[in-house]
Order: sequence, then structure tokens, then C-alpha cells
Amino acid sequence: MTNALAKAIAAGEMDVWYQPQIASTTLRIAGFEALARWNHPERGCIGPDEFLDQSEECIEDLAAFVLARACSDAAHWPGLVVGVNVAPHQFAHSAFPDDIAAIAAAAGLSLDHLELEILENAALENPDAARAVMTRLRQMGVRIAIDDFGQGYSREFLRLDLPVSKIKLARSIVTDPTASDWIREFVRMAHTIGMEITAEGVETQAQALTMQTAGCDYMQGYFFARPSPGRDVMRALTGGGAKSPSADTSPSAEES
Repeated sequence: MTNALAKAIAAGEMDVWYQPQIASTTLRIAGFEALARWNHPERGCIGPDEFLDQSEECIEDLAAFVLARACSDAAHWPGLVVGVNVAPHQFAHSAFPDDIAAIAAAAGLSLDHLELEILENAALENPDAARAVMTRLRQMGVRIAIDDFGQGYSREFLRLDLPVSKIKLARSIVTDPTASDWIREFVRMAHTIGMEITAEGVETQAQALTMQTAGCDYMQGYFFARPSPGRDVMRALTGGGAKSPSADTSPSAEES
């Protein structure tokens, strides 16, 4: 799989799709998360869940490809933020901020429109190095988001006091009907220290309403929109606001 993925990157078979992030107060698109897609010659379009776990040797090459493409696409989206997942080891390299600046500059994207997403366990691998890199990125204007937050490392992570601008609550928490009180208290605490909160994997009307009531700043998931190719983004931007949580329609429950 690793060799096949490396060849796919070189052959131009990789693509980047985007899922909207919705502002909870206005229900308008505030940005997009960039997601890798492989246009496999035999299997068609496949998502990262089917190839990322088996491609550690070329994960940084894939991350660099997605970052460059996302910056290039987002340069045409005035006022919107693009979120890009970062390979865990990249945050351990002191030269990473310079690489980010060069890629964004080549694409014509202002750094304050870029949000880098890192898993909380990746930050825990080398917190001192992560803190140094994050601090430089934040000074440059880049936003830092912790992705899939709440997957078992949360208490330890919060004690690190890293320069993070956003927490993205994991789908497993957002879809848990017993977690609403915890989410509301966590959002309140996060807001007191200047962090924003995104609820990931919002799949139903009830979940969207719960996340709004809890005070989450943004929502993302199949209730609002599925990921789509970059060519469809401008169409989405000119289509008005997002689906209202008070609407009568409800999507099938699938992971975003």
C-alpha cells in the first residue's frame, strides 16, 4: 500500500476534497477542512480511512501535497479559513514554520487564513518541540487546531498549556447523547481561555441543536454537507447559508 500510494502521488491520482465548517451563530460557511482523496484507477475515489494507516513512510509527502493544494485553492476564497491536517512528525521539526510560510506564499494565501490540525496524541509525543513550533506558527498568524479531541488523552493534553486557537471535539463525543453536559462545561471553560470549539461529525438535527445550545462556535458534519471536490466549493459559497438545525430534514447517520 505504501508503494502504491507513493506512486499515486507521483502520478497525480491524489485529490483534495473539502468539507464546510459552519458558524453556529450565522449558519454560514466559515471555512473548509481539506481531506485527501485517492482517485484509484481500479477502485475509484477512496477516502483516507482506507489508506492512511498503511502509509506511514510517505505520510509527510501526502501531507505536503494536501497542504500545497489547499493553500492554492483557498487563495480564491476571500475571508475563509482552510483547515489542513498535519503529519505528527512535522511538528517536531524546527524548520516546519518556514516550510509553511513558503508554501502559503507560493499559493498567494495569507497565513491568517490557514489552520493546521494536529491530533492531540501527536502533540503529546514531544510537547516541548510541539510548543516551540506552535508558538512560531501562531506568531506568524497561522491558527492551530487540535483534531479529534477527547480520544483518551484530554486531561494530560490540557495540562500542557499549548498555544492552540481551536479544539475540534471528536465525533464520538458529539454523537454521544450522554455527553451534552460535559460539552457545555468544556465549551465554557475553553471560551474563558480564548479557545474556539468545533463540533465534528454532526449528523442529525438534534445533534446540531445540542451543539448550538452548548455554545460551540462551529459545526461540521454530514448534517450540513459532505466533502466535495474543490471545483464545487465556489458553487457552495454562492449558494447561501447552511442548513438550519430547525429544519425538518435529517440525513443518514454517517461519519464525516
